[in-house]
Amino acid sequence: MNYSGRRNLSRRGKKTAEKEKLHPEYRIVSIELVSDMDDLIQKLIKRITDEFSEVTYYHGEPSYSRYYFYKDISMKPDSLFAVLLTTKGKLHVRIGVDPDRFRDERKVTKAYKGRFFKKKGEEREFIIDRPEQLDYAIELIKQCY
Repeated sequence: MNYSGRRNLSRRGKKTAEKEKLHPEYRIVSIELVSDMDDLIQKLIKRITDEFSEVTYYHGEPSYSRYYFYKDISMKPDSLFAVLLTTKGKLHVRIGVDPDRFRDERKVTKAYKGRFFKKKGEEREFIIDRPEQLDYAIELIKQCY
């Protein structure tokens, strides 16, 4: 401490203090939330692979937050039918649907511009943040398979 009551910060200490300002503690995701999301992701992956025959999914690197689901092992863009996007507390599911045949009674899906499904009619997204939503999620995914 110096005479004014303030702590002297070395060069390294200043950098640490600046980092703390950039990444405040409230933005750090708790381990429980991450493990709950991992559990939810694994449950949905298991449900999709059990429900649909010959499904292949691709995750990429461990830090990558997308899961791609294909109708067959070829993994061609035409066989892509669902994409899972993970965020801190939610699991976003994007599906490519035919707008004339697609039904969403609970109105949980939202239309998006074609990022993943440019040639498949309309791209829709819905969010899963609780295990109770998995049954309805499978119903929606069935419509695009």
